[in-house]
Amino acid sequence: MTTKVRQRAMNYDVFERKYKPVKNHIDSNASGDGDLFETYGEEWEHVSKQDCHHVWTLVESDTGKKEYLTPGFHVVNRLNYMITEKPWTDEDDANGLQVLYA
Repeated sequence: MTTKVRQRAMNYDVFERKYKPVKNHIDSNASGDGDLFETYGEEWEHVSKQDCHHVWTLVESDTGKKEYLTPGFHVVNRLNYMITEKPWTDEDDANGLQVLYA
């Protein structure tokens, strides 16, 4: 038996209002709107200590033409991380929630 996973897309404006991204307090010149964290060094150390339900991974699509935020920690095609005030839910993850970033 195969389980179908629905993919749910959300635009960034809705995501921003719902989950409330946290500004990067380590780097005042952080990418994005100052709310992206690097995947190495002090920024990674900070991100890795967060509850995974508050962490999103910015990933590049397979074609390299689009970028998406996906809930949790991911490694493949990862560009940066984002931390949010409000957590994503297990339902968000099970439904394949992706946020079109660029």
